[in-house]
Order: sequence, then C-alpha cells, then structure tokens
Amino acid sequence: MLFKLRQRDVDQMLVIIRDKVVALESQKHALTTENSVSYGYEYLCICTGGSPQLISYTQTDGYEFSSHILGIRDTKSVAKVSLSLSNSSRVLVVGNGGIATEFVYETKSVDIVWAVKDASISSHYFDNGAACFLLASKQYQSQIGFSRFETTEGSSLSKRLKYTPSGLLPTEFDTPGSALGPDWHNEFLLHGLSESKSVDIQYKTEVQRLFAPEVHYDLLVIEFGLEEADEAKKWRTYVELTNGKRFGVDWILSATGVRPNTDWFPGLKHPEHGIYVNDWMHSSLPDVYAAGDVCYPSWPRQKHWFQMRLWSQGRTMGICAGISMSTAADSSSTDNSRAKRTPTDDELMEKRLSETMNEMFGGYDIFTHVTKFFGFKVVLLGLYNGQGIPKSDQRIELRCTPSEEYIKIVIEKDKVQGAVLIGDTNLEETFENMILGEFDVSKLGDVSLLDPNIDLEDFFD
Repeated sequence: MLFKLRQRDVDQMLVIIRDKVVALESQKHALTTENSVSYGYEYLCICTGGSPQLISYTQTDGYEFSSHILGIRDTKSVAKVSLSLSNSSRVLVVGNGGIATEFVYETKSVDIVWAVKDASISSHYFDNGAACFLLASKQYQSQIGFSRFETTEGSSLSKRLKYTPSGLLPTEFDTPGSALGPDWHNEFLLHGLSESKSVDIQYKTEVQRLFAPEVHYDLLVIEFGLEEADEAKKWRTYVELTNGKRFGVDWILSATGVRPNTDWFPGLKHPEHGIYVNDWMHSSLPDVYAAGDVCYPSWPRQKHWFQMRLWSQGRTMGICAGISMSTAADSSSTDNSRAKRTPTDDELMEKRLSETMNEMFGGYDIFTHVTKFFGFKVVLLGLYNGQGIPKSDQRIELRCTPSEEYIKIVIEKDKVQGAVLIGDTNLEETFENMILGEFDVSKLGDVSLLDPNIDLEDFFD
C-alpha cells in the first residue's frame, strides 16, 4: 500500500472552519478568507464543487425575479425547495438532467409543468426510446393523480455512509450544505398543497419571459387575457415559454447544470471548464490538487471514459486526490526535502500510484454510473449514447419489456462500446467485461447479443 492509514478519532483529525476563501497565494502556500484570516498549508485540495446555472430570463420593467427561481445543488438548497413546495400548488421545472428527472418523479401532491429544451426527457442520459419506456411505465403512471392522503411504499434504506456536522441540522438555511448523492430526495418531504399530482411536459422549449402580478397586472390582463383581478393574482409568477405557451406557477425550479466554483483560483484561462488537473488530480500550481465538479481532467483519456460532473465521479476523484497527496507527503518525508526528488523518483511514484488506484477502483478505464430514475435501477456504461462515435458506424441492439426492463447496447466494428441498462437486468458486470475486454460480438454469428436464450457469461468462462 502506498500510504499508511492512521486511525484516530475524527475530532482529532479534522478542524472545521466556517469561513469563505477569497484568495490563494500558491507561492506562499497560503489561503486568505473573507474574515481576513490567513491559513498556511503543505498540500491543498480544492473541492468547492459547482453552483447551479440558474436560467436566464428577460426582466420586465426591471423587476427582480431571483426570489422566484430556486436551484438544487446541495442539502441546504433542497431544504429550501422542500419548504417552498409545501406551500405550492403548481411549479415550473426547467432542465432535462438527473435532478430535474428525479424531482418530477419524487414530488407528490403538486402540478408540475416540465419545460425541456430537447425532444425527449432526460436526454442527458437517454435516447427517446428509453424516455418513452420510463413515461409509459406503471411506476411513473402510478405517480400521476397520486393523492396527498394516500401512502406509498417506503424508500429502501440507503447503504451509503453519511456525514453530518455534530450539533447542526441539515435543514438549517444558514449552515453549509453537503453535495447531493443519489438518495437526496429520501431525506426531505417533497409534498405540495394539491389534492393530486399532474405533469405537463413541454418539449423543445425554454423560458422566454416572466411576469409578477404585483407590478405587471396590466400586461397580464392584456397578454394573458386574465380579465379578473383575482385570476391575475392567483399565481406568484407567470411564465411565457419560447413555444408560446403561458403558465401561472408558484415558483420555478432551475435544474440546468452547474458551473465550477473557481472565482478565487488564480490564472484560469477557461474558468467555465474548471481547474485543469492531471491524473494525479494535481493542478498547475505546486502542491495544489482539485477534485469533483470544480476540476477538469486534462490527461489523455481512455476511449470509454469522459467527465460528467456526477457525485460518483466526484467521489472517485476525491479518493484519487487523497491518495496522491498522501503519497506525495510520504515521499517528501522520506526524502526530507522536495528538492531531493529526481525525475526517476517521480516516475516510480507515478507508477506505484497508478497501480494502487487501479487496484482500488479501476482508475479511469470506463465511464460507469449507477442511479435510480422513475423507480428503476439505471446503469450507464462506457459510450452509452454513442458519444463520439459517428452515427454511420453505430449498431444498436435493444431489448424492452414494458415496465420491467430496457436494454440498449451500442456496437462499433463488432465491439461493444456502451450500454444503457434500466431495470434489474443483472447484466452490468457482463457488459463492462465486454467493453473492457473488447469482446468480438461477431462470434455470436446471426444470434442477437440480447437474445434471452443466450447466457453471455459463458463467453467469459
């Protein structure tokens, strides 16, 4: 093992400082905070994540709509959304990624208008076929019309470790919130005021204009045709979409991606990308590392891996950064001085580090993500949507059992390049092996790779 695990009491290992970093002086190995306090370091890991990219909109008559628009990024923001939802009958959801998809499914007793800019839902993850499978499923249809007085099956217990600062509640708005994992919706009540739930999906559209009844009453009467004052003031916000449709809502959930939190990091040419790191998670600054949504992998990547700012990738990057920093610290203490290190030493350390990370979690050989959408287990492997593969070179194989499973395999030149597995397919390990092992599917002859009568595991015995 490259590093020693020192088991101490957590309280002795960690010092939590509630402050905001505003400047980094890498040559001095020092950070400066908002309270004008300077902290020195030997090694620094930046894990500041990303902030929601809230939707842009046209302000009418200079009215500030920021309080009408909420984003979800951490436990603190979800607590605020949960409180707002408890006083709401209708909300607009803008976005087509994982957070938007989970929110639409998990909420109860509220009418939802879901505005997506694409031709199908969850296009960040699925093609139109998978989207249709989810929307047609019994699991999704059972949510529509759900009464706030009914009860549903409880959520399964999470098997993931959770950390909470002692003495602080995750719902306190003035406390910092931790990043969200796949179980974020299990910790909060997502119920509205309506007697039932409905979802109105608006495709290929975005927000064009917003109106507030207290200052835009005349416009609402003229443009929306709301003749009675009570009708015009029923909703806190009125929305006009680019497809011409108009809706009154209590508030808007903006789930349109994130931007890396790099405001105080010096010298970034492309701050929208994040902090460039190598495969040690080391930045261009001495002894400064970065992990998670704040960073951008600049190393030569394997064909089947790419960055998609997910909690699972952030966790893996954090492990990599921790191992790298521990390895560098152990090497430095062994040599007594960084100056004594030679290129040969660095090459040896890099080799040992690579071996350790591959042993622990396979490195960055293949993109993998496991989550749950619409009550289904979802596994994404490799180039699951044919990322970077010309359409003319792709061969797609599908297997679908309504409300049970949806399997899509992407093949290029007789090699499996990616897979989408929805439902309890038990095929994730098999297809991961096929992708990494470059299995030649032509060996199957005319038989389909997804023929249920074939046991694919036999090919790896």
